[in-house]
Amino acid sequence: GEPDMTRDTRATDAPRPNLLLLHGFMGSADDWSPLGLQDVARVTALDLPGHGLPPQSWPAGGSGFERTLDWLESALRQCGPRPRFLAGYSLGGRLALALALRCPHELDGLILLASSAGLAGNDARTARHRLDEQRARELVQDFPGFLDSWYRQPLFGELRHRPGFPAVLERRLRSDPRELARALVRFSPGKLPVFQEELARLDLPVLLLAGEEDVAYATLSRSLQQQLPRAQRVVLTGVAHALLEEDPAGCAREITRFINQIG
Repeated sequence: GEPDMTRDTRATDAPRPNLLLLHGFMGSADDWSPLGLQDVARVTALDLPGHGLPPQSWPAGGSGFERTLDWLESALRQCGPRPRFLAGYSLGGRLALALALRCPHELDGLILLASSAGLAGNDARTARHRLDEQRARELVQDFPGFLDSWYRQPLFGELRHRPGFPAVLERRLRSDPRELARALVRFSPGKLPVFQEELARLDLPVLLLAGEEDVAYATLSRSLQQQLPRAQRVVLTGVAHALLEEDPAGCAREITRFINQIG
């Protein structure tokens, strides 16, 4: 199917940049709403396959990942003419990087929040894929229990103790666990391609955002900065991996600055 563009929140008055937004695992297009990015661009926020209410359908035919990229490329062109920017958080950042490497000529800038270029090493990839298959079974069998253990991971820092966390949990629990389980396996870092070798040829302005307390992804963002020819890196203080929930104002500030800087 064609991308569902029903969540397109574009204004029709001013010729502003177009911005396509890709959320993270278990998220939805609504995750971007607190950032208020419609003030700086005409925004299109997608629900990724298996996510949203009702769940976005999976693209038909071909390999799952390549067909997802075909679908995203179609969405990118539909979101409006250049200047055109692409932003992705976590899983959405991995997909955004893959899409930017596939069609850099379609973009004026790329924004990666708490993202990586992939999991290297066959042993690590095999172990991660097995772990995600096990997690997918747990997700279907006991969704609340899965969420509890998911957000206890060190990369989420103090998120569970923040005042807004019950609302995050409530949003997640409205999702379809079977569709999320399918997404967890299909988009596992153990299955997705590794893009390290291709980074040096991405001649595109890139903004890398990471949380100070998300040590793993802050380190990954430094590595990405060193490998990408035109990358700038910002580390947000006092937050971990869940940047959109923990510091929407900081994310919005840096994305706005980046888009305005490139024009």
